[in-house]
Amino acid sequence: MAVKGYLAENKVIWVGPATAINEYVFPVQPYLFGVYPLYDDEASILTKYAVEKLKAKKIAFFYQNDAYGKSGLEGCEDRMKALKMKLVEKSSVEPGEKDLSSQMLRLKNSGADVVIMWVNPTSAVIALKTSATIGFKPTWISSNTLSDYPLMHKITGGLWEGVITGAFALAPDSNTPLLKKYREAAKKYAPEERWGTFYMAGILFAEPLIEALKKTGPKLSTDAVLKQLNSMKNFQGIGPPITWTPDVHQGTDAIMVQKCGPNATYITLQDWTINELATWKKK
Repeated sequence: MAVKGYLAENKVIWVGPATAINEYVFPVQPYLFGVYPLYDDEASILTKYAVEKLKAKKIAFFYQNDAYGKSGLEGCEDRMKALKMKLVEKSSVEPGEKDLSSQMLRLKNSGADVVIMWVNPTSAVIALKTSATIGFKPTWISSNTLSDYPLMHKITGGLWEGVITGAFALAPDSNTPLLKKYREAAKKYAPEERWGTFYMAGILFAEPLIEALKKTGPKLSTDAVLKQLNSMKNFQGIGPPITWTPDVHQGTDAIMVQKCGPNATYITLQDWTINELATWKKK
């Protein structure tokens, strides 16, 4: 947040902060443009998926006790209210907390068949390993922050297989022409880097800025680039469609739904889906 203030004060354009909490984009910041889907939008879509596609009857929510976790909980509860349902349990964890046995027992005793979690990787690993020891095997659903399947598969000892997550971009192994071009470029220019979801996040952030620079042409200035960014409509690269106006700098409310398959492969379950409950689009 400190960097956000500094950049705004110095009129530096910032496309795509690597976060998705509302405070970054509301009220509108003249020089900041959000690309990530907001966490509450993502949670709302994933909750709808759990009910409509997985036929979940009992959903619990496990969240980190901070702005990130609470944003996810809010989106989930908004969707549950729209569906005339209630969570059977909601359990929080403090960042850095190591013993999650009480939380996992509460989730197990709730009878939840689906647990949506909005936590950091360490908490997710402890949660899945603890649940395995007590015989608790719900369908786990997570935000895109845990969508690096090779990493999560490795550090959970394979327990990540079957976990469903939101996604802010195409699957890393997708064979679309655009993604194949990026993969080849990555091999050529950054062979030491591991290709994956969060490598692709950098591309996701850069794409709309590059588009704006192209449209601006050779007469570059901050105001000229801002004009192009503020008039961007349904631009799409490897991520969701992006639209910005002078009044709304949150670019999207859409995610894909993916699942970790055998050997940390990516299985796309649902294409780009918007959150029709998103109130910010009506502002």
